[in-house]
Amino acid sequence: MLNIKGFRNIMLNFKYRLSLSALRIHPYIYIINAIKANEM
Repeated sequence: MLNIKGFRNIMLNFKYRLSLSALRIHPYIYIINAIKANEM
């Protein structure tokens, strides 16, 4: 089974980096990606 704690850490890290770049480009991209990540 996947290490949930490690996976969540990676996802939070990824989301944080994504938000920094996406909010500069377009806020909706970040929102869509956050929704997609929550569906996984």
